[in-house]
Amino acid sequence: MAALPHPVLEEAGTQSRGDLRRREILEAAFFVFGKLGYQRATLGDVARAIGVSPGTICHHFGTKNDLFEAVIADRFLRYQMEAEALLVSHEGTYLELLHKIIGRFWDHLWEPGQLDFMLVSQVEAPQFPESGRLQFQQTCCRSRSMLTAILEAGIKAGEFRRLDVDCVTRTIAPAIIGIAANQHRFACYDSAPVGRDQLRRTILEVIDRAVLPFAPPPNPSS
Repeated sequence: MAALPHPVLEEAGTQSRGDLRRREILEAAFFVFGKLGYQRATLGDVARAIGVSPGTICHHFGTKNDLFEAVIADRFLRYQMEAEALLVSHEGTYLELLHKIIGRFWDHLWEPGQLDFMLVSQVEAPQFPESGRLQFQQTCCRSRSMLTAILEAGIKAGEFRRLDVDCVTRTIAPAIIGIAANQHRFACYDSAPVGRDQLRRTILEVIDRAVLPFAPPPNPSS
């Protein structure tokens, strides 16, 4: 399979991790905001989590708002760039690539703290228009562009049936996030919970049915 032409990889090699302290603060803030939410969390909470003074946090990030926006940019942009790198490194069918991208996204949602922070960032987004715009551009738009490239290439290669690519790409990620969030929040109340791996397999099966050509009906005479 030829590498997919995709412009969003241009900046992948230019990102800097920053110094170790800045990274440490970002990691701590990620968990603090995810646990307490933006309104309840303070710079003091973040500082105590890593044993530094609130002044150290202010020195590196300024205000709580600035830190919250930095965590959003760091978490979502970093993951998106890593996912996009698969477009040029993958060898195999477009269906295998689609499975790899979706499976990776599902696993990413279950990394410690990820769902908590993602849900908080969505709830808090109206209070931070720039953060919401950044999150939309760097995750929603880029994710849809990535999936569009895969689906259109698969359709052209004859692997996938013709479908409404724009509608499908707008559906996949929100549906997966909703399933994961429901499992994360309410599985403890379910008398017969379904495991994450089983849900992962089912999600891929549903997507296969959506994108693969329809099987011809069986021939009654055969």
